This record gives sequence, C-alpha cells and structure tokens, in this order.
Amino acid sequence: MSEAGASNPGASTVANGGPRVVVFGQPGGTTSSISIADKKSFMSSKEEEEEEKTNARNDILLHELIQNGLLSGSISDPNASKTPSAKRKSLEGRAMELAGIAKRGRGEKKLKITERGKVPKRIREGMESKEAEVNAKKLEEAKNVGNYHPTIKKLFGDDNAAPQRKRERGLAMGVGKFVGGTLKLSARDVASVRGGGAGGGGGRGRGRGRGRGRGKR
Repeated sequence: MSEAGASNPGASTVANGGPRVVVFGQPGGTTSSISIADKKSFMSSKEEEEEEKTNARNDILLHELIQNGLLSGSISDPNASKTPSAKRKSLEGRAMELAGIAKRGRGEKKLKITERGKVPKRIREGMESKEAEVNAKKLEEAKNVGNYHPTIKKLFGDDNAAPQRKRERGLAMGVGKFVGGTLKLSARDVASVRGGGAGGGGGRGRGRGRGRGRGKR
C-alpha cells in the first residue's frame, strides 16, 4: 500500500478491518481560458446581421421580379379575358410601364384613360362612374375579407386627380410666418409691402398727370 501511496501522493488508505479501500483526492476542475477575441465573436450578432442583409436583398430582388415581369397580371390571370384585344391592351400597358410613361401596375389603366378621351363626353362620364362603382366594390370586398390596407386605396384612385393640399394649422397670414405665437417678417416681406404701397401711389399720380396733359392739349 505504501507503493500506491508513494505513486499517488493524493491517495489515502482507510482500514476498517475489512477490505482495503483506497480513496483518491478529488482533482480540481480544469479551467480553459477563453480569449477576448473568442468572447467577442461568440457574443456578437454579426452572423445574424449578415443573414438579415441577405434576406433584405432577396426581398428586394423578388419585388423587382414581380413588378418588372414581362407579362402583366391580366395576361397571367386565368380568370382574365383571353380576347386578342385584351391581350393587346395588356401588352401595350406593360410596355408603357417599362418605358416609364406610366407607374408600375398602372399601364393598362392609363391606356384606358387615353382611349376613353376619344369617345363622346356623355359616354365617357358613364364609363367613369361605372369604373368608380367597381373600384368601390373591390375595396369593400377587401375590407370584408380582411386584406385592407391604407395603401390599397391608391390602387383604385384616379392618377389624374389633383392631390389634396394639407391645411396648415393656425392663422394663414398673407405676409410673414406665424411661429410660436409670433409673426416673423423677413426683410423681403417688409420690402414687398413697402414697394407695393409706393407703386400704387405712383400709379395714381401718373394717371392724374396724363389727364392734365390731355386737358392742356
């Protein structure tokens, strides 16, 4: 047993009148040192950021492929009309979109508006009212199904309609700018007011002078 103890300095023997029991000392846990670079690489989200960038690029590419397809939706739609005139209008509308004449997805509509200008006014007004009813019905169906989004409303709008101007709050002054309860006048505003008054007086004076001149003749 002395040989075992000599070879294993951390070992001890316990004799209980029975078999010999050898108890070895519990070795300490080995700690592996981690470098600072490994810690940074483990805790950083660089890989996740790269994956997000890749997904974003793929989303943009998919969006461009959908928007810039060679065939429009009405041609690829199995429920759409398959008449030659409908196909011709779809191709012409798509060509207008690719040429930049019309916005994406609005080529066929712009083509219809152009052709509609050749028909009489009464018939054109009837066609426009009917189209407005159809668009309102489609918008209502989208709301009922749950596919409504504020941006969808633009798809059923008129491209030629004038945009509504946003009204600014507060008093709309003719001169200067009202900010924070104070009317601020620039040098240009003051000069315009003074110049307008002087010009008006000068104009009236010239008028009287011409009148007197004609009277003398």
